[in-house]
Amino acid sequence: MQASRPAAAAGSQTLSRGIRVLEVLADADRNLSIDEVAAGLGVHRSVAYRLVRTLEEHGLVARDAAGRLLLGTGLAALASGFPATSNRSRCPNSPRSQTTSA
Repeated sequence: MQASRPAAAAGSQTLSRGIRVLEVLADADRNLSIDEVAAGLGVHRSVAYRLVRTLEEHGLVARDAAGRLLLGTGLAALASGFPATSNRSRCPNSPRSQTTSA
């Protein structure tokens, strides 16, 4: 994922950054420090920390024993609400449906 992608003009910069935190963690081959997440987002450590704390409160991000960040189990709960054999018409603007339709 491209970390420097700007938020949509009509969208929420904070929400976009929060989603980007999840993307950075998903793309990582190991658990990351808050500094590494901040670097991946191109923001100050304090901004990354506030985003991560909010995502932790919702179970979307967790910490390992060393305090490094990883995706949380709350993501599985969200994903379980979306059927694996989903009809593309349910979510026509998803990147997956855009890349699979030709």
